[in-house]
Amino acid sequence: MFVDIHFQWPPTFNQVKTATSQKLANAAAKIGEAKGRLQNTPALAQVNNPVAGACAGSAAALDQLRAILAHETLCVCVHPWTQGVGQGEGVARYLSPANAIAAASAKFVDAADAHKPKTAMEAVCVVLSATGFKQLGDAVAQFCAVLPNPQLGLCQRRAQQLAALERDKIDMPGAPGNALWAPGRLSGTTPVRSGNTALGEQLAHAVGYEAGGKSALQELTALADKKQQAITAASDAIAALVATFAGGIGKGVFISAKAPEQIKNELAGSELDHDAPLAVCLVYAAPAEKLTVLKELLGL
Repeated sequence: MFVDIHFQWPPTFNQVKTATSQKLANAAAKIGEAKGRLQNTPALAQVNNPVAGACAGSAAALDQLRAILAHETLCVCVHPWTQGVGQGEGVARYLSPANAIAAASAKFVDAADAHKPKTAMEAVCVVLSATGFKQLGDAVAQFCAVLPNPQLGLCQRRAQQLAALERDKIDMPGAPGNALWAPGRLSGTTPVRSGNTALGEQLAHAVGYEAGGKSALQELTALADKKQQAITAASDAIAALVATFAGGIGKGVFISAKAPEQIKNELAGSELDHDAPLAVCLVYAAPAEKLTVLKELLGL
């Protein structure tokens, strides 16, 4: 019959923990013995890693990459639901490409914005346009997959929600069905999952040591093989990543370093017009030569 429920650590888990703890205690002792043997290894048998010389200068290359990506970039985004920008009432608001560019360019001289560019900057302007909410949501999602932006994310969700409303406004949610048995696993519950994670970490050490029952020469050879495979895998991963940089969405322009007022005027003279009812405009700004990666990424 029914009794009170009291959460507890499952004894089944404790049995696994006890058995594994003893194995790991023995493993720790064996590791201590191995450390002693290493300390007694003749000095002539020790050779500095020759691979280190082959990779000399790698740290400098890493520092160079960090320096390229470390600078701060300003970004402003306007979309149909930006306050004071879109036209219409309620959530059904619209914004043409030309008006989106005009609103974004005006942000260069916005007296109320303390973070607007104040010195000479270079800029990249991107415009995404669409004829419907679904198309706008898809375009923004495609761009955000490459260059995520919080404001664009809000625009994407709003456009997708409105597209769903247009599609589903006459659909009536179905009534609840019958109470049926559903398959599942206890491993998906929070306490069991937490216990499994904790025990799994302990078991992973034990299983790893069990699998390491090889000679030192075999293990070192296997380690060398893994390092070579890792180098190849890293090169293959870069090649695969480079291959994904294809296609595109929207229109963009790069403006070399100019005063904020000049950038505003150049954007305001854009040739884009009112050929689409929905548009989003992003403008990135940074000191000279700091938008090189973005410019290259967008193919401008």
